[in-house]
Amino acid sequence: MNQLWPRIREAAGKLLRTGFFSVFFSNVACKVLVFIGGTIIVRVLSKSDYGTYSYVMNCMGMVSLLGDLGCSMATGQFCNENHADIKRRNTFFSYGLSRGIAFSAVVALLLYLSPWYYPFRTEEAATLTRNLCLMPFLNTTNNFLLTNLRVRLENHLFGVINLFQTLIHYVAILPMSYWIGLRGAVYSNYVIAFLVLVFSLWASRKHLDFSWRWSTPLSPPEQKSFLKLAFASQLNSGMAQGLILLDVFLIGLIIGDDTVIASYKVASTVPAALAFIPASIIAYIGPYFARNNQDLNWVRQSYIKLLAVCAGGSLLISGAAILTASWTIPLVFGNQYTDAVPCFIVLMIGYFFHAGIQTPSQNIIYTQRKVRVNLIITFLSGGANCVLDTLWILNAGSIGAAWATTAVHMFSAALCFGYMCYYLRRRTPA
Repeated sequence: MNQLWPRIREAAGKLLRTGFFSVFFSNVACKVLVFIGGTIIVRVLSKSDYGTYSYVMNCMGMVSLLGDLGCSMATGQFCNENHADIKRRNTFFSYGLSRGIAFSAVVALLLYLSPWYYPFRTEEAATLTRNLCLMPFLNTTNNFLLTNLRVRLENHLFGVINLFQTLIHYVAILPMSYWIGLRGAVYSNYVIAFLVLVFSLWASRKHLDFSWRWSTPLSPPEQKSFLKLAFASQLNSGMAQGLILLDVFLIGLIIGDDTVIASYKVASTVPAALAFIPASIIAYIGPYFARNNQDLNWVRQSYIKLLAVCAGGSLLISGAAILTASWTIPLVFGNQYTDAVPCFIVLMIGYFFHAGIQTPSQNIIYTQRKVRVNLIITFLSGGANCVLDTLWILNAGSIGAAWATTAVHMFSAALCFGYMCYYLRRRTPA
C-alpha cells in the first residue's frame, strides 16, 4: 500500500502534465452543457419542430458523409508519424489542408443540389438542408485547427477550444430557436461554426507556424499513400456515421411521424453524449499509439489497459442509466417523452459494446495502419444494420431501430476485439 500511492501520484502527475485531464474534463463539461442545452431546446421548440430540426440535421449529415474525404484524419496520422521532422510534418499538414478544402467544395455542391436527388419528406426540410451548403468549409477548417493541436500534443488548448465550441453552440442556438423558431435553430449552425473558427485561430495563433502551401512537394508515391489512407479512413468513418444517421432516416421514411423521430432522438441523446468518455481517452492516447505503432510490446500492453478502462467504465455507466431510466427520462425531458424510455434502455445496452470495446479497438486498429480491416468490419456492420433496421422498423417501429443499433454494436465489437487478439497474438515474438 505504501508503494501504491506514490505510483498513483506519479501516474496522475504525468496525465496532468501531458494534458489528459484538460481533454477529459473539457469533454465532461461539454457533455454537461450538451445535456442541459438538449433538455432546454426540446422545451423551446415544439415536439413537431424538434423532430423536423433533428430530421434536417440528419439529412445534412447523410449528404455530407464524404466530409473532407478523410484528409484531416490522414493528416493526423502522417504528422504524428513524422513528428520529429518538423519540415515534413508541416508539409503533410499543408498538403492535407489544401486537399481537404478542395474535397469540401464537392460536399458543398452536393448539399446545394440535394433537393434534386435526396428523398426529403417535405419541401421545408429540403430548403433548410440546401441552405447549409457552406458548412463543409467551416467544419473542415475547424477540424484541421484541432488536428494541428493534437499533433503538437497541445492538449490544454485542445480542451479549451472544445469547451468553447460547446458553450457557444447553446449560447447561439437557444436564443435563435426561441426568437426565430425552427429556422433559427438550423441557421444557428453558421453562427456557431464561424465563432468557433475565429476563437480557434486566436487560441492557436502561436502554433500556426506552417505554410498554407507546402514548400517541399510530396513525392507522387507519398501523395498516393496519403490519399489512399485518407479515402479509406473517410469511407470507414463515413459508413460508421451513416449507420448512426440511418435510424432517423429510415424512421422518417417508413413511419413519417415527427413526434416518433423526436422521441427516438431523445432516447439516443444520452448514449450519444456519453460517447465522449471513450472519445476523450482516444483523443489523448491516439497520437501515442500512432507514434509507437512499430513497438508491438508497447501497443499490446497499452491496448489491454485501454480496454480495461473503457469496458469497466462503460459497464458501470450503462447499468446505472438502465436502472434509473424510468424516472430520469420524464424528469429531464418532460412527460411527453415517456415513450422514449424503452428505446433508451435498449440503446444503453448497445452503448456498453460500442464505448467499451468497439471504439477503443477500432481506433487502435487505425493507428496500426490496418485501415482495410476497419473497412471490412464497417462494410459487414453496415450491411447488417441496413437489413436489420429495415426489417425491424417495419415490424416493431422505433424500438426495432434501437434493437438493430444494439445488435450491430455487439457484432462490430466482437469483430474488432477478435481482430486485435489475432493481430497481437500473431505478432508476438517467439
